[in-house]
Amino acid sequence: MRTHLQTPSIQTTSHPLSKLASLLTLLILCGCTPPAQPEPPKDAPKESNLLQSQTEALEKAKQVEQLLQNAASAQQAAIDDQVR
Repeated sequence: MRTHLQTPSIQTTSHPLSKLASLLTLLILCGCTPPAQPEPPKDAPKESNLLQSQTEALEKAKQVEQLLQNAASAQQAAIDDQVR
């Protein structure tokens, strides 16, 4: 007569606390890594240089306009003096 020995079944389920501990460990490890810093845009210096050059050109144009207005006023004053 042969008797079959029953092997104990191995349980693959783990205790809920060990699952919680594993989850907490994973969260702690992920939380300790610093966030990635985004790289500054490489086009920013070009834009600031472009903006600066446009601003300078605008200021020069305003100065030229002022000179033209002064010259026109002086010319008008000279014409008025000659008419009198």
